[in-house]
Amino acid sequence: MAKDERKEYVDWRGRIADFKKYGGPKATILLCVVEVLENMVFLSNAINFVTYFLKAMHYPSARAANMVTNFMGTSFLLTIFGGFISDSFLGRFWTFLSFCALELVGLILLIIQAENTKLNSRLNLSPSKSQEAILYTGLYAMAVGVGGVKAALPAHGADQVLIDDHDNQDGIHVKHKHEHELEHKQPLSTFFNWFFFSLCSGGLIAATFMVWIEENKGWNWSFKICAVALALALFIFASGFSCYRNKSPVGSPVTRIFKVFVSAARNSRVSTQPVEHVARHSGVRSNHKFKFLDKAMADSTITTAEVEETKTFLGLLPIFTCTILMNCCLAQLQTFTVQQGSIMNKKIHNFTIPTPSLTVFPLIIMLSSIPIYESLSQLKLSQKKNNVFRPLWRIGLGLALASGSMAVAAMVEAKRRHAKVPPSVFWLSWQYILLGVSDMLTLGGMLEFFYSEAPPSMGSICTSLSWCSTSMGYFLSSLLVSLSNAVSALLCGGKPWLATASSSQTACKSHKFTTKKTAFDDCIDLPTLNALLHWTYHPSTSSFSGGFTVRPPNTTGWAAWALNPLRPGMLGAQALIAHRPNSGGPISVDTYNLQSYTSVTKGPISYNVTGISAEESAAGEITIFATWAVPKGESTVNQVWQVGPLINGQLSRHDLGYANLGSTMKLNLVTRPSNSSVASPAPSPATGESPPQLPQRPTSGAGKGLLPGKRLGLSTIFYSGAFLFFLL
Repeated sequence: MAKDERKEYVDWRGRIADFKKYGGPKATILLCVVEVLENMVFLSNAINFVTYFLKAMHYPSARAANMVTNFMGTSFLLTIFGGFISDSFLGRFWTFLSFCALELVGLILLIIQAENTKLNSRLNLSPSKSQEAILYTGLYAMAVGVGGVKAALPAHGADQVLIDDHDNQDGIHVKHKHEHELEHKQPLSTFFNWFFFSLCSGGLIAATFMVWIEENKGWNWSFKICAVALALALFIFASGFSCYRNKSPVGSPVTRIFKVFVSAARNSRVSTQPVEHVARHSGVRSNHKFKFLDKAMADSTITTAEVEETKTFLGLLPIFTCTILMNCCLAQLQTFTVQQGSIMNKKIHNFTIPTPSLTVFPLIIMLSSIPIYESLSQLKLSQKKNNVFRPLWRIGLGLALASGSMAVAAMVEAKRRHAKVPPSVFWLSWQYILLGVSDMLTLGGMLEFFYSEAPPSMGSICTSLSWCSTSMGYFLSSLLVSLSNAVSALLCGGKPWLATASSSQTACKSHKFTTKKTAFDDCIDLPTLNALLHWTYHPSTSSFSGGFTVRPPNTTGWAAWALNPLRPGMLGAQALIAHRPNSGGPISVDTYNLQSYTSVTKGPISYNVTGISAEESAAGEITIFATWAVPKGESTVNQVWQVGPLINGQLSRHDLGYANLGSTMKLNLVTRPSNSSVASPAPSPATGESPPQLPQRPTSGAGKGLLPGKRLGLSTIFYSGAFLFFLL
């Protein structure tokens, strides 16, 4: 560290910090504990918000899912703003305190709204303008807070492990210079390893304990626990104020970079010889890239340090662009892996693994791999061979492992598609191992790389690039899938590559009932849960007879088929729910008027329904038969369907995954579906948005089509392009 840089670090009294007294292990341990709590709160809220938006605010499932996606994406993008405030004005310590307090205020505002029924929307009605104003104020106060926290905390932690070796460098022999640099960079690498370990620990708590709290105690308890945890994180961080070394802000780097570009453009025709003379005698190590910027020093107001700061930042942008492509690939792989697991056999004896908890497996792998990686890194350091664990090599190795994980996923998918019964979810173990290690190498390496290579005045901004890269990678993933679908549909006669597989689109036509002999006129593959619907419309009696088919999560589960006379969605739905009685015997079907998310009670329904019966196939599929009388002149109905488990003979809550939350659509009883294609979900009344499209569960055997060859091929192209760009 240069002598001038050392003066930029101060203690809590504002004096130049003594590096032997301030910072060090004590400070970093506190910050890692804070990261566990902070990330647990962030991910818990991301999980909890879907339920809150559905149950308290009564948004349609499509809009609820999109609101959560927008919240998370905005939070990560705002890290650039938080980093700018940290480096330019407040410093990292005060930035964390301010933005964490803002996040806590936003969360408390949401808790107040959740607990006050007057601030919730009325049943079956969208929120009022004032209610939405409170909701969005709290929600995006949290997003801004998260942006500042995630920008400031890792950079502040890295500041605590920097080693002041200025006084010792003169005595270092040239041939030992490389070894000396490795030894002094190792504490920084170690910190980011354990910081990432803390981040994953918070994610593990969110995916296990907090999911259990939401499932068993309610989403309101999850909010309260998150508020207490965030307040505790704020207290723990503030309690270490006397042992931190704090980086002083040095003004806006954006302004300095802009001035350098303007000055370089203004002096584009100036001879470079005087400028090179100034650079050689400035005492600042020159970056030989982007030499056109050296002409900015012809202006007396531009210093060599400002030019080198601009060059260093520009040098990071190609790597930043590469990591966007890499995160795009990881988004594809992570999404596919969870979707694969959701349609495989998740039973362990009598316990079924909840779909949201499938993310626990890669988290456990990441947590296990970090100590192993750190041990190997220390071993390599003792052998003076630490090149393999430099940040760029680390990111490259992670990208290669991600490619291997995709290849393994393809082989597992091939096995699943040709199996007669769904294989165990533990077949995913190998790709989870590769994916977990890949995430540890890439995401941890990105944090270390962007901090260690950043200009001294832009540590927080450059560290936030890793979070922005994650967000932009996921957005790019969605954009590429949509673009691929649009182009391939245009070129392939209306059949998009990445839609649900064509083999499953004809499932309703090939389906055979066990007892029902009468053929129906029409059939359709429903967009989620791999459900099927066969029906015949009777315009003379304004009714339709139908058979709804779906497979519950286990042999003792329940299946529901409902129409909602009010809107697409669960509340107000008039349902037929079928399950096998606890005492055994044939499947029974009962009617339910669903007026609450928390309790389900048998009772009469508003529709006149006759001919109710049910059957079960050898593959465990339940089919509900019924004839529904619909209002005269209406040929479109709001259809809802669902599956869930039975516990002690009682209907239990279904999964809260996107497939379950998106199980609603408008069904036109008159218009015959072309080629029995998958139906489009019902649009939101407010926005016209559609819920996320997930691959379907198989209707017989193991099914087909989760990861069709073209989708795997497209993902392989993404990986190859990212890896080649990275090497360049």
